[in-house]
Amino acid sequence: MQARDTTEVDGDGHILYRRRNQGRYIEKCVRGQIVRLDNRWVVPYNPYLIGRFNCHINVEICSSVKTVKYLHKYIFKGPDRGVVETDEVVDEIKDFLKGRYVAAQEACWRLFGFETNNKSHSIYRLPVHLPGQQYVTFKEGTSLHSVIDQNAETKLTKFFELNYHIRALIASGNQGNHMLLCYIDLPLYYKWDVKNNMWERRVRKIKVFGRINMVPIGTEVFYLHLLLTHVEAPTSFEDLLCFHDIVHPTYKAACIARGLLQDDSEWKNCLQEATVIVLPKQVRRLFATLLVFGQPLDPLSLLKTHLDAMSDDWRNDQNRYCKVILSIEEYLSSSDKHLTDFFNIEELNEFGYSNIVDVGGDSNDNIDFDNQNITFLEEDVGRLNEEQYIVFNVVTTAVLNSDSPDRLFFLDSPGGTGKTFLYNTILGYLCGRNVKCMAMATSGIVACLLNEGQTAHSALAIPLQLHDASICNISAQSTLGQSLREVQLIVLDEACIGHRFMFEAIDRSLRDIRNIDSPNGGVVVLYGGDFCQTLHVVVRGGRN
Repeated sequence: MQARDTTEVDGDGHILYRRRNQGRYIEKCVRGQIVRLDNRWVVPYNPYLIGRFNCHINVEICSSVKTVKYLHKYIFKGPDRGVVETDEVVDEIKDFLKGRYVAAQEACWRLFGFETNNKSHSIYRLPVHLPGQQYVTFKEGTSLHSVIDQNAETKLTKFFELNYHIRALIASGNQGNHMLLCYIDLPLYYKWDVKNNMWERRVRKIKVFGRINMVPIGTEVFYLHLLLTHVEAPTSFEDLLCFHDIVHPTYKAACIARGLLQDDSEWKNCLQEATVIVLPKQVRRLFATLLVFGQPLDPLSLLKTHLDAMSDDWRNDQNRYCKVILSIEEYLSSSDKHLTDFFNIEELNEFGYSNIVDVGGDSNDNIDFDNQNITFLEEDVGRLNEEQYIVFNVVTTAVLNSDSPDRLFFLDSPGGTGKTFLYNTILGYLCGRNVKCMAMATSGIVACLLNEGQTAHSALAIPLQLHDASICNISAQSTLGQSLREVQLIVLDEACIGHRFMFEAIDRSLRDIRNIDSPNGGVVVLYGGDFCQTLHVVVRGGRN
């Protein structure tokens, strides 16, 4: 920690707290040496909270989206568990007690019968499908005729049937309390009778929302979804195709005729909703998907409207908008598309596109998407202890010296001894020397702690179902394949909990993509973890 007069926020959203150098300190004996401890050693705290609750409370400021999402993932990862010790000797594998720790505050809350959770509204899921293309569920051994009879009618087809009877009642003057509804509003007034497979009028009104299942953008079922959201009381699939006595050949044509696709409001709403619940990287990927499959009428307006949300992870970077453009270009390249297919060169130059990349070439060769946000401070190396510095020196030497025979390392270290700090120091040191690195972990929580960290399954497209001949789902011609041919260091934390087949699949894939018949295709790989945190392996054992 450094002494500073004001609280500041660095480029990654981390808070650098005010720690004034007032000349006051205390002396303490640490490992036989007298050490002076001043304000730099004081953790952030709030005197009012400490006095109010009479306990130790540290206070941290959460100011970045990444930090807030990490805290939510950590808090809601599951209940706290406690280990119960008994007097008798037991076999810890075969005979165990699984308990949940309940603190005094939670115990009092439950004893008084207070609510622990509350749900204000119910969500009613509504299926959507093209004619004859509904999902079919059946048990093994069921006859074909029984399967057809059980799945012939769905909530959507029964919705059409209900509308036919309601229209007939209105035509005869016996409307009663029936009304013409859109598909999404149907659960407000009707409930699904599972036994009789039909919609039934609600006796009392409850708080409920209808939600039509999500479908791929740009497909026919998507345009059917759009029609069901806006057309009142259709009586059949064919009725949705008809508008002003004209039967259109496709649902997309029917949407255009009804004026539902004359602007980009659907795409604006889609992106606006995404900016609230996902990371900026995922918003950029969604925008690239909309360009390819959604065919927006005014993509430049969409881009300018949501440009700040897409660049939120580069908030303090003056080239943030240009990086957004190049990031979108990378996602488009996986579909054999380019920004010039959707924008004019003059429009792209507004964001400084021409200053960084030659438009006629491949933008992916001019920017390093994996390491562009990694920062490095020279004093971080000085903060390494003796054993950490040995690891740092060995790994960086192996990476910078391509002739080094040592290409595979494993860092075995207990939790809390500074593995993550060492990883980030190595990554920052090498990336500052234009060395391409990849940082990943077997779990999402740990990956958030690494600079530009990803989960191993996401970064290397590792199959979920592994066997002794598995390979990663990476094409040698893809952008990821090109990156793996250039990468010089791969860091994989929490490797102890990974299956042996996962490491064999990574080794097999790197050999093939890099066309080098040596461990991991000649890439320097640093695995890390703590075998003390690995659970026991029980042959043919269950989850417990």
